[in-house]
Amino acid sequence: MSRWFIACIVAVLVGALAAPARAAEPVFPVGSHIGLVPPGDMKPATVFRGFEDADANVAVVIVEMPVQAHAQVEQEMSTAGLKKQGMTEEKRETVTLKDGTGLLIVGDQEIDNKKLRKWILLTVVPQGAALIAVQVPEAARSKYSIRRTSPRSRC
Repeated sequence: MSRWFIACIVAVLVGALAAPARAAEPVFPVGSHIGLVPPGDMKPATVFRGFEDADANVAVVIVEMPVQAHAQVEQEMSTAGLKKQGMTEEKRETVTLKDGTGLLIVGDQEIDNKKLRKWILLTVVPQGAALIAVQVPEAARSKYSIRRTSPRSRC
Protein backbone atom coordinates (compact mmCIF):
# COMPACT_ATOMS: atom_id res chain seq x y z
CA MET A 1 0.00 0.00 0.00
CA SER A 2 1.29 3.42 -0.80
CA ARG A 3 1.92 5.29 2.42
CA TRP A 4 0.89 8.58 0.83
CA PHE A 5 -2.36 7.09 -0.48
CA ILE A 6 -3.26 5.80 2.96
CA ALA A 7 -2.32 9.13 4.50
CA CYS A 8 -4.84 10.74 2.13
CA ILE A 9 -7.53 8.28 3.23
CA VAL A 10 -6.95 9.20 6.82
CA ALA A 11 -7.26 12.89 5.86
CA VAL A 12 -10.95 12.27 5.16
CA LEU A 13 -11.41 11.46 8.83
CA VAL A 14 -8.93 13.48 10.78
CA GLY A 15 -7.29 15.94 8.44
CA ALA A 16 -9.20 18.81 9.96
CA LEU A 17 -9.38 17.98 13.64
CA ALA A 18 -9.29 21.31 15.42
CA ALA A 19 -5.63 22.15 15.78
CA PRO A 20 -3.29 24.84 14.57
CA ALA A 21 -2.38 24.39 10.92
CA ARG A 22 1.03 22.91 10.47
CA ALA A 23 2.92 21.70 7.46
CA ALA A 24 4.21 18.42 8.80
CA GLU A 25 4.81 14.99 7.39
CA PRO A 26 2.46 12.16 8.33
CA VAL A 27 3.52 9.99 11.27
CA PHE A 28 3.26 6.23 10.73
CA PRO A 29 2.71 4.15 13.87
CA VAL A 30 5.21 1.33 14.26
CA GLY A 31 4.51 -1.38 11.70
CA SER A 32 1.77 0.60 9.94
CA HIS A 33 1.38 1.61 6.31
CA ILE A 34 -1.17 4.21 7.38
CA GLY A 35 -0.09 7.56 8.71
CA LEU A 36 -1.36 11.02 9.47
CA VAL A 37 -0.26 14.28 10.97
CA PRO A 38 -1.38 13.81 14.57
CA PRO A 39 -4.00 16.45 15.38
CA GLY A 40 -4.15 18.39 18.63
CA ASP A 41 -2.22 16.75 21.44
CA MET A 42 -2.31 13.28 19.89
CA LYS A 43 0.73 11.08 19.98
CA PRO A 44 1.35 7.57 18.66
CA ALA A 45 -0.54 5.17 20.92
CA THR A 46 1.38 2.69 23.04
CA VAL A 47 -1.23 -0.08 23.39
CA PHE A 48 -2.87 -0.07 19.94
CA ARG A 49 -1.97 0.95 16.40
CA GLY A 50 -3.00 4.55 15.97
CA PHE A 51 -2.90 7.80 17.89
CA GLU A 52 -4.28 9.04 21.19
CA ASP A 53 -4.68 12.00 23.47
CA ALA A 54 -4.76 10.04 26.72
CA ASP A 55 -5.75 13.05 28.83
CA ALA A 56 -8.82 13.74 26.64
CA ASN A 57 -9.56 10.03 25.95
CA VAL A 58 -9.49 10.71 22.19
CA ALA A 59 -8.28 7.95 19.88
CA VAL A 60 -7.65 7.23 16.22
CA VAL A 61 -7.50 3.45 15.81
CA ILE A 62 -5.95 2.08 12.61
CA VAL A 63 -6.61 -1.49 11.48
CA GLU A 64 -4.96 -2.93 8.39
CA MET A 65 -6.32 -6.19 7.01
CA PRO A 66 -6.22 -8.42 3.94
CA VAL A 67 -8.57 -7.37 1.17
CA GLN A 68 -10.44 -10.67 1.66
CA ALA A 69 -11.61 -9.47 5.09
CA HIS A 70 -13.27 -6.33 3.71
CA ALA A 71 -16.63 -7.92 2.82
CA GLN A 72 -17.05 -9.53 6.25
CA VAL A 73 -16.09 -6.34 8.08
CA GLU A 74 -18.49 -4.31 5.93
CA GLN A 75 -21.29 -6.77 6.71
CA GLU A 76 -20.57 -6.51 10.44
CA MET A 77 -20.69 -2.72 10.10
CA SER A 78 -24.30 -2.75 8.92
CA THR A 79 -26.68 -0.39 10.71
CA ALA A 80 -28.04 -3.36 12.68
CA GLY A 81 -24.54 -4.64 13.46
CA LEU A 82 -23.43 -1.28 14.79
CA LYS A 83 -26.63 -0.94 16.80
CA LYS A 84 -25.83 -4.27 18.51
CA GLN A 85 -22.54 -2.65 19.57
CA GLY A 86 -24.40 0.34 20.99
CA MET A 87 -23.67 2.76 18.15
CA THR A 88 -26.42 4.99 16.80
CA GLU A 89 -25.68 5.69 13.16
CA GLU A 90 -26.28 9.25 11.99
CA LYS A 91 -24.74 9.11 8.54
CA ARG A 92 -23.50 6.47 6.12
CA GLU A 93 -22.01 7.44 2.80
CA THR A 94 -19.64 6.34 0.11
CA VAL A 95 -16.74 8.75 -0.17
CA THR A 96 -14.52 9.20 -3.19
CA LEU A 97 -10.83 8.92 -2.47
CA LYS A 98 -7.88 9.57 -4.74
CA ASP A 99 -7.59 5.94 -5.86
CA GLY A 100 -10.95 4.44 -4.97
CA THR A 101 -13.86 4.73 -2.62
CA GLY A 102 -14.53 4.19 1.04
CA LEU A 103 -17.47 3.72 3.37
CA LEU A 104 -17.74 6.49 5.96
CA ILE A 105 -20.01 6.02 8.96
CA VAL A 106 -20.65 8.73 11.55
CA GLY A 107 -22.57 8.27 14.77
CA ASP A 108 -22.66 8.24 18.54
CA GLN A 109 -21.98 5.49 21.04
CA GLU A 110 -22.23 5.29 24.80
CA ILE A 111 -19.60 3.23 26.60
CA ASP A 112 -19.38 3.09 30.40
CA ASN A 113 -21.84 6.02 30.67
CA LYS A 114 -19.60 8.18 28.44
CA LYS A 115 -20.95 9.54 25.16
CA LEU A 116 -18.58 9.24 22.21
CA ARG A 117 -18.78 10.71 18.73
CA LYS A 118 -17.40 8.19 16.22
CA TRP A 119 -16.23 8.29 12.64
CA ILE A 120 -15.39 5.02 10.89
CA LEU A 121 -13.83 4.72 7.45
CA LEU A 122 -13.54 1.35 5.69
CA THR A 123 -11.78 1.17 2.35
CA VAL A 124 -10.12 -1.24 -0.06
CA VAL A 125 -6.89 -0.55 -1.86
CA PRO A 126 -5.12 -2.87 -4.30
CA GLN A 127 -2.88 -4.38 -1.61
CA GLY A 128 -5.40 -4.67 1.21
CA ALA A 129 -8.08 -2.99 3.24
CA ALA A 130 -8.06 -0.48 6.05
CA LEU A 131 -10.42 0.58 8.82
CA ILE A 132 -9.79 3.87 10.59
CA ALA A 133 -11.96 4.71 13.59
CA VAL A 134 -11.93 8.03 15.42
CA GLN A 135 -13.62 8.41 18.79
CA VAL A 136 -14.05 11.68 20.62
CA PRO A 137 -15.77 11.88 24.03
CA GLU A 138 -18.38 14.58 24.51
CA ALA A 139 -16.06 16.44 26.90
CA ALA A 140 -13.37 16.76 24.20
CA ARG A 141 -15.57 17.84 21.27
CA SER A 142 -14.55 21.48 21.51
CA LYS A 143 -10.87 20.49 21.36
CA TYR A 144 -11.33 17.87 18.62
CA SER A 145 -14.09 18.75 16.21
CA ILE A 146 -13.98 17.10 12.81
CA ARG A 147 -14.97 18.72 9.59
CA ARG A 148 -14.78 16.81 6.38
CA THR A 149 -12.14 17.79 3.87
CA SER A 150 -11.64 16.71 0.30
CA PRO A 151 -8.90 14.10 -0.01
CA ARG A 152 -8.09 15.53 -3.43
CA SER A 153 -7.13 18.83 -1.84
CA ARG A 154 -4.87 17.08 0.66
CA CYS A 155 -3.09 14.62 -1.63
